[in-house]
Amino acid sequence: MSQGYFWVASSLEAVTLFAIGPLLGIAIAYRAWRRRMEPCSARQNRTRCILSGVSAILLFLIAKWMNADIKTALYLVQLACVLAGGLLFNACMGYFVSVLFSMAYWHNRSGLK
Repeated sequence: MSQGYFWVASSLEAVTLFAIGPLLGIAIAYRAWRRRMEPCSARQNRTRCILSGVSAILLFLIAKWMNADIKTALYLVQLACVLAGGLLFNACMGYFVSVLFSMAYWHNRSGLK
């Protein structure tokens, strides 16, 4: 990859990490807020939160370990790992908010006020 195309890679990274990723997390949290969570769905969201968070951390660590130069093709693999890790991290945050909603719903329903 020549250095003339560096702006494409950096703008793709910025749009993914600061626009698409947060919209993904907000959409997941909004879905949880609009539907009152059932117990099995809350359990599934906890699992999804943990799995997407662990996957995001692993992808970030793999990207850090690669340490690729921008002139090599390995840089595109590193960029893909960073972008996928960012999307998974934002999904983890969305599922975490849905887990918090389900805990609040359970607390209000249980009578432990």
